[in-house]
Order: sequence, then structure tokens, then C-alpha cells
Amino acid sequence: MPPCSKEASTTPAAGAVEAGTTARWLDDARRLDRHAPRVDRGLAHARPASTPLNSALLTTVDRVLRQIAPAG
Repeated sequence: MPPCSKEASTTPAAGAVEAGTTARWLDDARRLDRHAPRVDRGLAHARPASTPLNSALLTTVDRVLRQIAPAG
């Protein structure tokens, strides 16, 4: 996916903007909007896969912390 047009990030908020620039901005927005559902599906798919990793990491961190500073 190509990046958004450079004009979108460099044109001041106030002032006249050429029609060609606004057309490119709209095209960029439409293109990004078409990719949103695919990104949402990818994030939803990645979330369950990361849960066991997070649990394993927390268990490891807890074990290391107990070794460093034993309770009592």
C-alpha cells in the first residue's frame, strides 16, 4: 500500500488548497478505508495468539522477581 500523499502532511490548515490536492486526499482516504476491515481482522486474529505468550511472560517475570526479592 503506497503512503499517503506528502501534501496532506505539509499543507497548512488555513488557506487555499488546489482541487488536485483535495482529490488526492480523498483518494488516499478512500484507499485507507478499504483496508480497514482487513486490518481489523488481522488484529482480531493476532489477539488470541498473543494471550498465551502474555501469560507465559507474566509467569516468568513473577518467578524472576520472587528470586530477586523473596517474600518474608
